[in-house]
Amino acid sequence: MSRAGLAVAASSTSECPAEARDPHLGALAVLWAACAVGVDPAQLRSLAESLDPATDGPWLTSVAAINRVGPLLWHVLSDAGCPQVLGSGAEPLRRLAVAQDLEATAVVPLTLKRAVEPLTGAGLEPLVLKGPLLARRYPAAGLRPMDDLDLLLPRRQHDQAVAVLTSSGWVVRRRRHVDRYDTVLVHEQTPSLPLELHAGLQTFYEWATSLRAPVIWGHRQPVEVDGTAAFGLDPEIELVTIAAHAAKPFHGFSRMIWAVDLAVVVEHAAASRGVDWDRLCQLARRWRCASAVGVGLTLARRLGARVPEEVLRTLCGEWAVWQRRALAPVLAPTWPAVGTFSVAFHVRFALADTAVHRLALAAGAAYQMPWAERLAWPAVGLGRAARRWQQLHGGLQVR
Repeated sequence: MSRAGLAVAASSTSECPAEARDPHLGALAVLWAACAVGVDPAQLRSLAESLDPATDGPWLTSVAAINRVGPLLWHVLSDAGCPQVLGSGAEPLRRLAVAQDLEATAVVPLTLKRAVEPLTGAGLEPLVLKGPLLARRYPAAGLRPMDDLDLLLPRRQHDQAVAVLTSSGWVVRRRRHVDRYDTVLVHEQTPSLPLELHAGLQTFYEWATSLRAPVIWGHRQPVEVDGTAAFGLDPEIELVTIAAHAAKPFHGFSRMIWAVDLAVVVEHAAASRGVDWDRLCQLARRWRCASAVGVGLTLARRLGARVPEEVLRTLCGEWAVWQRRALAPVLAPTWPAVGTFSVAFHVRFALADTAVHRLALAAGAAYQMPWAERLAWPAVGLGRAARRWQQLHGGLQVR
């Protein structure tokens, strides 16, 4: 992405928060180049030469860390021989990269083994979501951050799985509840990496798609992860699942790491059996998450992933005018700087494919409000939605 291209994108986001109006365009160009698949070290060094380590460096370090790509940025800049562009941010980022690498090589495999083997030993088939499966497709496992391990089992097996885990040394920190779709457990020997045992993919008041946990679990395939036999997904379903996760109402693609995840999955699949793009589009439409997948793959393509233009036309071609304008900031190269500050409320509706899901999101937005606000929400929410729809339809990009 050229610096001129970033400048054009920045000019279209005049409604951005004050913190992002001067987004250090050269630093953003370095961030995109560093996170791309198939990094060009010469191009990266050329882009880095334009940065001021005293001002751009700490800003770039901060934005990269918030977007969860800090260790990846450090790794790539170090390999290219120009980590000094980070200025005073270089050492904190180096320490973060070292700590994350240690966790990925020492803690994650052991924790995964302690979680999965008792479950498979009891005849259960846990599906590993995100983290460990994604990390092994990065240049090094420590470049993909993990705050926890995510395993998915059907709701009917959830209580049995919790009992198996607690008898194997795991301690429940938070149980699944009516508005919690997972149970969080911690093992005393690896307390830094909690386990989230999922019975679902989202809360009932945030159903933005028709993708459901039983469907995903039903597509599981045997796979070995860090030496442990478990279950994973084929590339098409994995891509749809990652995009739907990134598009959740409280996510809104606000972290660059999800775009990088999609890019590495596409490229890893392209190097082996390839991606069945027709099947992926069919699944995205069937599960009412074509908009989320379209946004995710557009960002992945900017990172160098080989996503056919026809696929993006299929997934994004039916967007309404207001959707295109609402999602324009998310698709702009400046989004890593803008999205780190806040995700616009209307973005969740633009990422939803159907009016039914948008109405469900509007109703669900009031679920955690105090009772007084909850009672007023139908009038307030409808009024706000109408105003923003008019603004977007009239050509404004509202944040």
